[in-house]
Amino acid sequence: MSGYALALTIHRAAAVALQLGALIQIVTAVVLWRQRRVPGWVAGASLGLFAIAFLQTGLGFRRMYWLHVPIGVGMFGGLLRQTSRLDALTLSPTSE
Repeated sequence: MSGYALALTIHRAAAVALQLGALIQIVTAVVLWRQRRVPGWVAGASLGLFAIAFLQTGLGFRRMYWLHVPIGVGMFGGLLRQTSRLDALTLSPTSE
């Protein structure tokens, strides 16, 4: 982000969208966990994602790029890992 205004606007909108998506994911995960349809770690991971996205937004607005960039890369890797773990959940046989 070299200061190009349109890129910064798009980056900011993506941050807000990620936070909103993480908030929706928390609510969904907690409801499914309470119904015993997913393990508790799914709700915990959702809460962690929201917290990190919130931190990322704050670091970006404060222009603390030395933390914003590596945490963002780690968050991307964590989301990929979470996706594969959730895929494994859907592929496992249910005991109903």
